Amino acid sequence: MRQNKAKDILNYFIKNTPRSISCKELAGVFGVSERQIKNYIAQINKETSPQLLIKQGLLREYRLCEGYKKYLHLFNYTEQTPKVRVNTIIAKLLLARNSIDLFDLADEMFISRATLDADLVRVRQFIEPFDLMLQTNRDEIALLGSEKDKRKLTSHMISNEQYADFMGSDKLSYLDNSYQVDRLKQGLVEIFDECHFIYNDYSLNNIVLHLVITIDRLQKNCTIEKSTPSTNISDNEREVTERVANFLSENYGITFSDIELTNLSIFLSCNLSTVDYTLISPCGLQECMDPNTGTLVSKILQKLREYYYLDNFDQVFVTRFTLHIDNLIKRIKSGFTFRNPLAAEIKHSYPLIYDIAVFVADMIREATGSMICPDEIAFIALHIGTLLESQQYGQKKITALYIYSDYHHLYKYNIEKIQKRCNDLINIKYSISTHDYQSTHPDAELLISESVGVAVDAIIVSPLITENELRKITDAANTVKNAAGKSQFERNLLYLFRENIFFNNLHCKDEFEVIHKIVQRLRDEGYVASEFEEDVVHREKISSTCFHNGLSMPHSISNNVTHSFISIASFPKGQMWGKETVYLTILIGIAYNDRKIFRAVFDTLIEIFADPSMAKEISQCSSYDDTVKKITCLIEHSETEN
Repeated sequence: MRQNKAKDILNYFIKNTPRSISCKELAGVFGVSERQIKNYIAQINKETSPQLLIKQGLLREYRLCEGYKKYLHLFNYTEQTPKVRVNTIIAKLLLARNSIDLFDLADEMFISRATLDADLVRVRQFIEPFDLMLQTNRDEIALLGSEKDKRKLTSHMISNEQYADFMGSDKLSYLDNSYQVDRLKQGLVEIFDECHFIYNDYSLNNIVLHLVITIDRLQKNCTIEKSTPSTNISDNEREVTERVANFLSENYGITFSDIELTNLSIFLSCNLSTVDYTLISPCGLQECMDPNTGTLVSKILQKLREYYYLDNFDQVFVTRFTLHIDNLIKRIKSGFTFRNPLAAEIKHSYPLIYDIAVFVADMIREATGSMICPDEIAFIALHIGTLLESQQYGQKKITALYIYSDYHHLYKYNIEKIQKRCNDLINIKYSISTHDYQSTHPDAELLISESVGVAVDAIIVSPLITENELRKITDAANTVKNAAGKSQFERNLLYLFRENIFFNNLHCKDEFEVIHKIVQRLRDEGYVASEFEEDVVHREKISSTCFHNGLSMPHSISNNVTHSFISIASFPKGQMWGKETVYLTILIGIAYNDRKIFRAVFDTLIEIFADPSMAKEISQCSSYDDTVKKITCLIEHSETEN
């Protein structure tokens, strides 16, 4: 982090000690106003407090204090970045009951008025999605917008790690001990349990955060002016709302107006449930939710079958997924959001699962007319991930052949143990005696033998198979499976990635110009229809396809793709992609009839480029041939590691 002028001013004093120096002289040397010089001096003294490192004399000139050298180690101030300053300004605006004097704000932050004006431009851009705006009146500024939108902004800032500095100052802290968060959480748990409401850690933390912000705003007499759009509230939900409101009133000295009470009841109804998914029947499920939700979920599941080849949706998954979508739609209609602290991690660690969740979110957008935020997309991804894990999608079994030396059929016990241990990995196609194998030599991907020398490359096991031998079989099966997958990807790469759609060192202002230039070539070469660009841009706007720093993967599974392809564009010096820098863009277009290969291609690319440095390394390849060779080497290296 770069030092600000305070460090340079301090060095100037040290160089000229013991001479006294006027503000006018310092302003001339450093090219700033005398007011700013005084701010920098105050900044230095704040760092060394309670000792004043620079003192003012009778003639209003400044000099270093006696014995200043022993205090120099206390000065370690580094200039705040624009991002940190923006977060600080937003916090101050949210906490202020009245407008803020701009000159006082600049002095307090030790910045010039010009720097503050530049930061306010960034603040305006940041708060715009929350339907908030800044109002300046001469030298004062205030945050304008509804109280509900201010609370949304506060929740967003607190619940996102990247805005951790928003909570940095004790004066700005919301989750300090005065709110007794643990006591608040315990009180809520007791109420919810007594009212027979079902919740999880995510929903409970979301409710606690919402209520802490509500307490803070009501204590400052900041109340919601109009109620949230109405939704059906049950008698149970009204009861739990009244109990929560009474608990908060008694413990935090706040009063809920009718509008605040209605807002609280709708919020709780969107985050709690009385339905136990393990007990409810399909008929009971239909009775407790909006009938349109069931229709929408059926369409979503059908599309997942068609586009991603997901299937075997068991009743437990369907029930949980349906209840989640029903509550999600309630939140959308009511203007609430379910915060997910793992949203960024889910997106970057499980790109394919997150991509499927984006697909689902877009279907919900089409049905409701509302965009789904990244936090909510991440929750959908959790449900999809659970499905994939339980069904072991993508875990294609390899074929194995068991060669035995028969003795009272003991080999059957070995086969039973292998199948029990490796059921998700190996399919023992058949077992065969040593004599029969030597005469027929049937084919299989993995050979397991009780006799040495019968088959080349066979895994040798004893008649009573050991734990160590089972591990060897598992390791060998994984090696075969990974090699087969990489080989298939290599064939797909050569089939999909052609020299005429390779781009080197493109120069573009943003990600959308990158997409436009690539698609323009694809259109000219006959790979896509004119509507394809709209498909890709639409997907990009829902959620950035920059899954790892250094790599972006815009894509579309669409009827607008005539021939499936992979187009690669390299940026040796980097290209801005939203707020990230990428060195490689891989645009994937899969024709509808080829959609079965999408998951394998997408997943393998993500695996190859899991290390961000790989994208930068490949971007240095200046030709199509070099790029193919480099990616092939990475595939082989990945095989060796596995």
